[in-house]
Amino acid sequence: MTRNSLQRLLDEISVNTWLKLVAAREHETSLNEESITENNFADVHSWTQGLHVHQFNTTKERAAGADWEWWVGSDSSDWIKFRIQAKRVYETKYEQLIHRGDFDGERQYDTLIRTSLGDEGVHPVHVFYNGWDSKRFPNREDEDALRGNHHFYGFGCRKELWGCAALSSFVVRDLHRTHKTSYAPDYLRHAIPWSKLFDFLAEGASPGISVDGQLSLIEDTIKYQQWNSGIETNDPDYIAYWRSASERIRNLPIYVRYIRDVRSAGPMEKNPNLGEFLSRFEPPAKIVIVTDLAELEYW
Repeated sequence: MTRNSLQRLLDEISVNTWLKLVAAREHETSLNEESITENNFADVHSWTQGLHVHQFNTTKERAAGADWEWWVGSDSSDWIKFRIQAKRVYETKYEQLIHRGDFDGERQYDTLIRTSLGDEGVHPVHVFYNGWDSKRFPNREDEDALRGNHHFYGFGCRKELWGCAALSSFVVRDLHRTHKTSYAPDYLRHAIPWSKLFDFLAEGASPGISVDGQLSLIEDTIKYQQWNSGIETNDPDYIAYWRSASERIRNLPIYVRYIRDVRSAGPMEKNPNLGEFLSRFEPPAKIVIVTDLAELEYW
């Protein structure tokens, strides 16, 4: 199978995350979402072409509900942005979905969705950190859920690739608020390995597909996941979301452009002025990732 360099990297991170969570439970060690996220992206910019990462000390994370933001696109076309909230599995559930949001009566996923409405090219997404042994779920309900997910077979039935699993925050909200569940298998039925977001070799596509075409495939992947889950597409928030998300971003904010351009020149220690300059900004998330699709390599 022909895959791009970013997909291969994300699959490797997924498997490592799965193994770390299994080991953490075996050795009774603590491993929270923040430490997993920071560990996953430590020096990741040096692993593949076109991927640039910066971690901020000061952010507006609580107000935005995002753990990291991920800019995807190219100056030759347009950009979109993922605002991502990470949750890890505890035993059999995503217990931290109950966390309060920024406003009274909100959960964090409500805040993430609300702050994404009206912003061009923004997609609220959850990434679930998973990892367990074969005896964790009764009657192997985790495997039943994955077998009900058609992507499972496209990924060779390797459940470890769901170590970092992506799911639209609208689906998360529907499952947790409407269906009153935080049980991991209920989410696994709809989640995808996060590398699937960057699968541009759809039927009729090729490694030479344009950046505009790649962004369209990302949007189609998100739409299909939402529609396939059965969420209410007549919901006013959902309609407002796609109205603004369909309008892509033409110009990168200054702090994002600096991360992309200066990181391209080498690691932070070789660019001491970058940290000083970026300290002036308070982005909506602690970690900012920039992926230039024009730089991805295929093999």
